[in-house]
Amino acid sequence: GFLGSTGATTLSTNTVQAVSIPSATGAASIIGISLAGTGTATVQSNTIGSTSTGNSFNNVSGTAGVKGITSSSTSAATLIGGTTSGLGNTVANLTVGSATAQVIGINVSAGTNTIENNTVSALTSSAGNAGTGASASVIGILQAATAGAQVTSNNSISALNSSANAAVSVAGICFSSTAPHTAAGNFIHNFASSSTTSLQQGINITAAATGAASVYKNNMIALGLDAGGSAVTNSVAYTGILKSNTTTSNFYNNSVYIGGSGVAGSTI
Repeated sequence: GFLGSTGATTLSTNTVQAVSIPSATGAASIIGISLAGTGTATVQSNTIGSTSTGNSFNNVSGTAGVKGITSSSTSAATLIGGTTSGLGNTVANLTVGSATAQVIGINVSAGTNTIENNTVSALTSSAGNAGTGASASVIGILQAATAGAQVTSNNSISALNSSANAAVSVAGICFSSTAPHTAAGNFIHNFASSSTTSLQQGINITAAATGAASVYKNNMIALGLDAGGSAVTNSVAYTGILKSNTTTSNFYNNSVYIGGSGVAGSTI
């Protein structure tokens, strides 16, 4: 893919697709765009994977994860997407097949980040990675930066899928960040998972943010139907918004819908 490092970096209108590795192993991930260093960065209007071709960015069976866009940059101004949908990035049809691998659409771990108007869809794991929180099998956006004011807004995350017969977790947005953040106007919908012990989460807030209270507002979450609109009939555990810490946060005008019918009974 592309690597942004020191100095100001702009990456726009690039396409990274048709990548299929039979068995990539190790702790490193297969990444479409990766930001590092200290310089300001703008990442806009790029496509990682494909909206029309399945398995377009794929680690078939190896242990390495697959990620669309990542940033470990310590910059105080990293912009992934933009103020309009035309500036957003598209991450689609990323897949992994190993029981220890993760597939993540967008992952930031440092610096001050604005992630807005991106589209993340059709991320799939076919193996039983039973991790939870920031280690979940499939994550649309993972916000793990530890400093600065973080913004995650107006992103569309859909069609996340685990086909493994295991206790896997699928999450739209996971906040494992200790930095205060604003999550607003995100649309998270239509996940699928095959296992009766699986977990689907719209927004998962795992870490206690320090400083100002984080704000979650005007987010829309719809679960229980897959990408084709059919009911997910196995007994999945659904959570619209989960906050598993005692830090003060503010929640305003969020909507959560859990739909479907004909669901099989089971114990989770």
